[in-house]
Amino acid sequence: MPWTEVAFEVKTPIFMGRGDTAADGFRIPALRGALRFWFRALAAPLVGNDTGLLADLEGKVFGTAASPRGKPSPVRLRLHADVTPVRGSRTVDPLAPLWLQPSRPSPQDRPLVNGLGYLLGPGLFQPTPRGEPDRVGRPYLEPGRKGRLGVDAARHGELVACCFWALATFGGLGARARRGFGGVTFDPADLSRLAPRFAQVIESSHRKGVWAVFQRVSLDKVQGLFAAVAREAFEQELKPRSPSTGGERASYPQLMADTHRIRMGRQRWPSWHEALHEVGASMRGDRAAVDRRRRGQGKRRFEEWVTREYDKIVMPWVASRYQDIVVPLLGPDEPRSNPNAPPPFRLGAFGLPIVFKDYATAEVDGFRRASPLWIRPVQAGPTEWTVLYHVFRTQFLPAERQPQLVKDRVSLPLFLDDKLVDERLDTWIEKAP
Repeated sequence: MPWTEVAFEVKTPIFMGRGDTAADGFRIPALRGALRFWFRALAAPLVGNDTGLLADLEGKVFGTAASPRGKPSPVRLRLHADVTPVRGSRTVDPLAPLWLQPSRPSPQDRPLVNGLGYLLGPGLFQPTPRGEPDRVGRPYLEPGRKGRLGVDAARHGELVACCFWALATFGGLGARARRGFGGVTFDPADLSRLAPRFAQVIESSHRKGVWAVFQRVSLDKVQGLFAAVAREAFEQELKPRSPSTGGERASYPQLMADTHRIRMGRQRWPSWHEALHEVGASMRGDRAAVDRRRRGQGKRRFEEWVTREYDKIVMPWVASRYQDIVVPLLGPDEPRSNPNAPPPFRLGAFGLPIVFKDYATAEVDGFRRASPLWIRPVQAGPTEWTVLYHVFRTQFLPAERQPQLVKDRVSLPLFLDDKLVDERLDTWIEKAP
């Protein structure tokens, strides 16, 4: 199959690479990795939790790692132009962009919160003193940047086009893709040339000009096409096997009705960054729901509103350790049948580890776990944006692992299971803007 050019456009800032090399531009390995992720999610209805079969199918499309049995990918990708990030200079500071600056205070008269910065996280967000513009911590590909890819998908053009669609609809590239960054869209006309059958699936949406907007019917159609093409391409692998059933928890992110929850935002905004500022402020307000302003004067600004876990677990535990007193964890507002059992740690649903300043860290033996929650700004019109929230209901932690609060080699066991994760994330997305 000859090379097919596919145009793309950056919709929300993309943070790629380590931040200190020229590799911070658009990187093909990052794109290939993202396509692999969405291939697995789309293949779930065919393989269930059979990760061995899943790896076999993925390897046939995207190749396998170097080994005695390793095989190169029949899908080739190349960048037709250098798409470099913005960088700082002596005259202008592109690392303090206008889109990062909050335009209004957060809801409910709380202290001013940079909601977009909150979603960026401490690794990328650099708050500055009042009166100075906030900054990002490393170069990025700015929204509106365009480029072209060369795609040679051999006999897997239809499958690859479905993966491009899923990436543009649900995911992103680079750091903080789960929190709204790294958004990218691909020209549907170019994908149609790559995959004629895929062109029929997206024809109606393309005609209406709502390519970037999620539609449940589009997901159903794309999944149907993906499954049909995969069964044709991998008949021998799939014929003697069927997806595992029995109600077991999904072991990896799966785009299936019972393992994937979706909700569209209730509001509309004139830009992607105004949407993320409000969504980020809402998330921060929901997580940091305990008002400590009346408990004493002189609270530092970041300590005025804190998470319930900080107030009811972390600080009582610190007090009991250093003051030699016993303080009940989680208090009378959440009684437990067994006071000696590990206290529930719902905050972990937003990702682990969590650092509570200099007091303690909630972690799982160094095991990092990203939140199952994804936040995606999507363009609903020429000057209108909304937000797509979606959650993968996967096994959050291995059965034998539980979080713990750690400080100076002393630890407090915590409890977090899939049910608590689901409840905590469901509570938030029901209230999200």
